Amino acid sequence: MLADGSNALVYYKDQLEKMAPLTGELSLPGWDSSYRKEDLKALFEEYSHVSEEKLWQNLQYFLEAVIPVAEESGVNMAIHPDDPPWNIFGLPRIITCKENLDRFLKLVDSPANGLTFCTGSLGCTKQNDIYSMIDEYSKMGRIHFMHVRNVKILDDGSFEESAHFSACGSLDIPRIMKILHDNGFAGYVRPDHGRMIWGETGRAGYGLYDRALGAAYLNGIWETLDKYAKE
Repeated sequence: MLADGSNALVYYKDQLEKMAPLTGELSLPGWDSSYRKEDLKALFEEYSHVSEEKLWQNLQYFLEAVIPVAEESGVNMAIHPDDPPWNIFGLPRIITCKENLDRFLKLVDSPANGLTFCTGSLGCTKQNDIYSMIDEYSKMGRIHFMHVRNVKILDDGSFEESAHFSACGSLDIPRIMKILHDNGFAGYVRPDHGRMIWGETGRAGYGLYDRALGAAYLNGIWETLDKYAKE
């Protein structure tokens, strides 16, 4: 529970270090609870031979097969960053930072091969300058989908998902929207995750009310940018 009384998804390093996914007791967003402990153990053992370079090879194989078809069909593919953008439970992650995003876009250098730029995923570490990244990739036309949400980075590098309003977290949401507006971004934008507020129950991060507030907040910023850009 956050200081404002809401429930949200969080990443506390000290707690995560004590978690063991193979015990069968771990529950995470998107976690397939149908796996038995023996199934998870077998999957982890099989995946233990997959290095970061192997992930890159697999991804390139996929893109080289799919992107030409996407081009023919007028479809834009948009990869979502790893969340959080670092290795977890000993498993490698590669869509994590500018260097790796640059590498990804060059695997198959096509306008159809683009990004779902999630400010919460990439912005939960101060090592990522998400403002310059959004500026560069939106100018290139390689951002096809924006997930705009806020996170509060804690002193030890942990983070909490927060309200979209800039003062509630570590990200400057109006600055993000202004970069997109200045660059003529015409792709899709959504508020993405939200807290559980006003007595709503369910899995934290997927509440309806706070995401609706986030959508209204982003629309208000965009309307303001539109209005004063024309004056």
